[in-house]
Amino acid sequence: MLGLQHIIFMLVSFIFIFIVAFKFKNNNNRQINFFIKFFTVIMLLFDPIYWFWEIYNFGKINLATTLPLYYCSLCWICMPFIAFTKPNSKVNRTALSYICTLNILMGIFGLVFNVYLNRYPLFSFVPIRSLIYHVFMLLIPAVLWISGYYRPKKSDLKLFFIPVLLLAVPCIITNILYGWDYCYIGGGIGTPVAIFSKILPKPIFIICMYAFLYSAGVMLFFVPYFTYSKIKRNKEKLEKVY
Repeated sequence: MLGLQHIIFMLVSFIFIFIVAFKFKNNNNRQINFFIKFFTVIMLLFDPIYWFWEIYNFGKINLATTLPLYYCSLCWICMPFIAFTKPNSKVNRTALSYICTLNILMGIFGLVFNVYLNRYPLFSFVPIRSLIYHVFMLLIPAVLWISGYYRPKKSDLKLFFIPVLLLAVPCIITNILYGWDYCYIGGGIGTPVAIFSKILPKPIFIICMYAFLYSAGVMLFFVPYFTYSKIKRNKEKLEKVY
């Protein structure tokens, strides 16, 4: 999976993300809002393009693998709520806090462990579409963090995981009814997740997976930010005293 072309693609992608994100560092909210709305439209196009490709090549859509019920699907699902809802409303913060936290982990996972590369050459339609989508999944939160558009609030701790929980409902239902493996509910066959699903009873595996995702979001994004903010405030207080 991690061939030379894939590694070079990832390195170029991270450099691209870094350069573009830092160009937005001092931009105002009007420019950031345009960026958000622009990528809301762009991200919405990726799945329909694939559906047309699948229909053209196979005459139908494979419902077991093509429905927007992946963790990565949450990116394009959440983007309109950031772009078109009232800023700082609960709906807006739910979408925004997800995009700027767990969405980053999903983007990295999908970019590194892209299952399409097991079946197709990198520079063919299916994997390149997927890889570019995951690059944009990382570019969007990078711009929102670096520009200062997103700054975590303690209330986000209750909100950022809601999209994941909502998506779990249809994933669990389709797994029970049809055995489909959306969001790794069926064990994540063919992915690194399967290492754990093979040794754990299914209900325990699902509970552990969601507990891990929530904990990862908190420990990787909220704890470091709140710690940094506290240290910064204490430092500013000391500077005022002296």
